[in-house]
Amino acid sequence: MPKPSASTLVKVHETIQGSAYTLLTLLLTAGIAWLLIAQANYFYSFFHDHTHIAETIAEYGPQNRFKQGFETTDREQRIRIFADIVEAVHNGGEGLVEIEYAARGLREPTPLLHQAEIIHLQDVAKLISTTRLLVTISALFW
Repeated sequence: MPKPSASTLVKVHETIQGSAYTLLTLLLTAGIAWLLIAQANYFYSFFHDHTHIAETIAEYGPQNRFKQGFETTDREQRIRIFADIVEAVHNGGEGLVEIEYAARGLREPTPLLHQAEIIHLQDVAKLISTTRLLVTISALFW
């Protein structure tokens, strides 16, 4: 087998270097975008108003055996709840258990999340933490 020429090795090296730089740039921009959008709670209030979330909750809320009276919550309460979830998953899952909603007709606030939802959102929090670390490392190498 013939030995590759120096110019061929330089081209291979440049291709690898360019590909690595492109990948780092992609990771970095996606990570920064994710963190910036999180600051706006992923535009939940916009989507609440424009994707029929209220109507969906009104229709399916009464069927949810885990969330009694959730369909009686209003837009502002749902936006606050979503913001609480975003904050919790971006802080390692801290505070998920304390998130509550006040349903009409119930005397006390009701915990929003049941155990399976808490476990899922703790996994999301771990993924976000790992992603944040990956973005930081990408920034250093970039």
